[in-house]
Amino acid sequence: MTKIAVCLSGHPRTFARVASKMKQALGDADFYFSTWHSDYNDTLLATFEEHGFNLVGYEFISEPEQLENERNILTDFTDSFPDFFILNQWYGVKRAIQLMQDCSVALQKHYDLVVRCRFDLDCSFTLEELHNATQQDAMNYVKALSGGSDQFIFGSPDTMAHFLTLEDWLLNFSRKFGNSHGFFASPLIRAFFLDQGIPTNRVDLKVNVARQDRTSASAAREQRTRDYIAKHFPEFEGKAWHGPRNVDHVVRPAPWDLNFGNNRSLVYINGKRG
Repeated sequence: MTKIAVCLSGHPRTFARVASKMKQALGDADFYFSTWHSDYNDTLLATFEEHGFNLVGYEFISEPEQLENERNILTDFTDSFPDFFILNQWYGVKRAIQLMQDCSVALQKHYDLVVRCRFDLDCSFTLEELHNATQQDAMNYVKALSGGSDQFIFGSPDTMAHFLTLEDWLLNFSRKFGNSHGFFASPLIRAFFLDQGIPTNRVDLKVNVARQDRTSASAAREQRTRDYIAKHFPEFEGKAWHGPRNVDHVVRPAPWDLNFGNNRSLVYINGKRG
């Protein structure tokens, strides 16, 4: 029987809406989470208990301040809408995976598959479907109906352990690849694993994001980003995240493209060559 660890991170505001289907999809997996301390803590724990999750370990932490790193990213990618909020996003992922590793050692647990999952994912698939599409020794990801490919990621414990080094890689991205490829969560994750020589495998399963309201997620994120820049980095106001979203000067091929270097041999779709 395959032993699965699910590492949740992010904001849990809509978790109660998807908890039942997530439990149904992932069965008796061991669950771990790292999330930001908030007045939602007790409600979140009650939701895990209500739906019978096997919650092995969890933590509530404060979001780290990233102002210096964010300023560097804004400086390098001013004209290409840099998504610097992903620094905290992947910090949370790292914490969740590290928590799972620490608990598995202390409790002498062994896992065959480790899943990175957000709290807000509506998962409509079976474990059998997940296993059938899995590529061993690859970074497997589900492309959500919303278009994101950084929300549900799974692989062997060794493969998923690479997330512990992702933060440093992101901060050094422009030094290695320049600043003409953009700085966005989904493609950067694929680029990260390809850069390590690890295959990526896109798995076509049904996953959607449960939103708090009907407001466009991208529009809300862009406005939040502009407000944040105006408050913390006024010298970039009207420069970063300003104007048309499509940036003409972002070049191809980029580190996450099929034709970049030897990437074609490392790209799979549903377990088959891309």
